[in-house]
Amino acid sequence: MEDLHLNGDWKEGTPFLHHNTWLADLGWRMVSFSYGLEPYVRRVRITEVTGKPVTFENCFGGSVILSAIEGTQGHSSFTAKTYSYGTLFAFTHDDAQFHGHAASVGAVGTVITNSKVSDRGLDWHGVMAAP
Repeated sequence: MEDLHLNGDWKEGTPFLHHNTWLADLGWRMVSFSYGLEPYVRRVRITEVTGKPVTFENCFGGSVILSAIEGTQGHSSFTAKTYSYGTLFAFTHDDAQFHGHAASVGAVGTVITNSKVSDRGLDWHGVMAAP
């Protein structure tokens, strides 16, 4: 997907409280790719989103290029998860999501380059193994 402006309509001035409500944490998921082969997001502006702006789950070779998350702070940023492999986040911008760019739950080979990441930093989550 490319050349879009997606607006989640999270009301400006409404404070984001981490894990306060399902709407604040997970509402307004914009783009989610599952089991994709080289899915991409290019030149996309995402504003006023609370949940997950762009997520890759079980994808191979996904990329987000020249894209931004702007507006009121929300929960998550660009995310590669659930065994995604070879995800690229390049020339991306995240104003201030609560969790920055993420690689979690077994995602490997994630590259973040030439990007402005949330002031809160990157979000890395591992997989909990059974004892």
